[in-house]
Amino acid sequence: MLDTILEAIVGILFGGLLIVLAQQQKLTQRLYALTLISLPMIYVSFGLFSSRATVIWTELLYGLPFLVVGLACFLYDFKYTGYIVAATWFLHGCYDMAHDAFFINPGVPAWYPVMCLAVDFVVGSWILYQEMAGDSFSNPNPR
Repeated sequence: MLDTILEAIVGILFGGLLIVLAQQQKLTQRLYALTLISLPMIYVSFGLFSSRATVIWTELLYGLPFLVVGLACFLYDFKYTGYIVAATWFLHGCYDMAHDAFFINPGVPAWYPVMCLAVDFVVGSWILYQEMAGDSFSNPNPR
């Protein structure tokens, strides 16, 4: 139980750090859409440790929706882009926790799903907050 709490705390801190760095560098909201692409690639890299090609291809297949949504929201401005990106970050957090129900990737460290869930929910919450505060993806000059 203590391990899970520590994993969540690390994830919360990491998610907060990502947000702070993005704000300090004045990076646009679209960065969060682009970052969605990296999330499944982390699982693919864990698949490399398993030394099984089927694991790598399966990770790519399950990660495809995150790749497509991230790229589409980065390249195109939809009416609800911010909400779509926030929902996709939340969805990835759920995927982290359900990952082993789909298939086992022996390269994924035991601590990773909870830590990544926390990062995903912190970033998703921040994007949702920004969107609701009017600092949307569609607004080229956020407050």
